[in-house]
Amino acid sequence: MLQVEQIAKAYQGVGTIGRIHFEPGGANIIPESASFMIDFRHTDAGKRELMKTEIELALRKICEKRSLQYNLTVNMDIPPVLCSNTIVDM
Repeated sequence: MLQVEQIAKAYQGVGTIGRIHFEPGGANIIPESASFMIDFRHTDAGKRELMKTEIELALRKICEKRSLQYNLTVNMDIPPVLCSNTIVDM
């Protein structure tokens, strides 16, 4: 999760982890599975694509190192758009 933020900052973008869910969800139980949502943004489509590539590579390396499996699903992929100055100035 920290790598998402680090990668985003390296490109002057934004990267966050949203909803996190563990199964089973007991406080004293090692989870069998975990799911989370990654949101990363950049006003430059090329830099956003580079961020995506690096995040996917980091995920793969972490899973390989820890003998984990992962499934990556893209829920949304919308091209970047600049906000109106009127909205930004509010």
